[in-house]
Amino acid sequence: MVFLRQWKNPFHQFRLCLHYGFMLLFSAGKLPGTRVAALKAKYTALHETVISLQESEIQLLQEAKRFTVEIEQQQQALEKADQFPEGFTSEVSRMRQQLLKYQNEYTAIKEREYELQYRLNSLQEDKRHLQREYERIPKQGETEKKTKVLKENCEELRKETIQRRMEIKTLKEDVTSKQRLMLREQKEVEELLEQQDELKDELVRLHAIPVQLGKDMDKIKRKTLYKNILIDHVRELNDALKKMEKKSEEVLEEKEDVMKELDGKRALLESKEREFNHLTKLLEMNKENEATALADRLDRRHELYSQKWYE
Repeated sequence: MVFLRQWKNPFHQFRLCLHYGFMLLFSAGKLPGTRVAALKAKYTALHETVISLQESEIQLLQEAKRFTVEIEQQQQALEKADQFPEGFTSEVSRMRQQLLKYQNEYTAIKEREYELQYRLNSLQEDKRHLQREYERIPKQGETEKKTKVLKENCEELRKETIQRRMEIKTLKEDVTSKQRLMLREQKEVEELLEQQDELKDELVRLHAIPVQLGKDMDKIKRKTLYKNILIDHVRELNDALKKMEKKSEEVLEEKEDVMKELDGKRALLESKEREFNHLTKLLEMNKENEATALADRLDRRHELYSQKWYE
């Protein structure tokens, strides 16, 4: 009789169906044993919780009905007590306190009933979730077909896995060779970068050479200009010296002419000699003055070009 009552119980039927479904999934290899045990334990705990909540709900409903009856009786007693003389005030107060106590207990029971109802709703939602899981469990014939298909798929996957492993091995070898090639290329790139840096330094140095050459050329130009100026001064000085030499030659010629006429013209010679000596002194003074003037001019020009040179 107990077995029949359990079999007629929908929760027990659902539990047996779930147990059968879990065994099918376990035998088909779709669920591991630990997962099956965890699901069964979860459902058993939920089932026991639902039964406990149902019993608690029934008990609370009975207590609520009983407390409701007692409250109504207490209210009727209070209404009757209000009609009694003032001597019964303490009894009325006691009954009111008892009524307030019952009302508080009734409110607490209502709150507990609400909490139990909330838990019951949550458990029913879990139950519906388990039912959906059970509906997705394949039947025996479908399990055999799916098992056969799974074996075929496993064989294909095994072959494909072997092929993929071979491809992975080939790819690894290719990657290794490419890595070696990349290392060589990276080393070559580093060498090229070093050469590029060296060439950049050389290019900077070469770019600096024209600037230095320009400066040197400017110095050479200034020196050449100064040299040309000095050459011009020297030429002027030489011309002046040539003129003085020519004049000296002319004087000497005149002296020779005078010497030829010396015998007849000694007095004239003496005067000419005095004139000659005077002219000679003047010539020397002119030479000295001209030399001094030329030296002063050269010094001034030298100072002028020296100032321009250092500027």
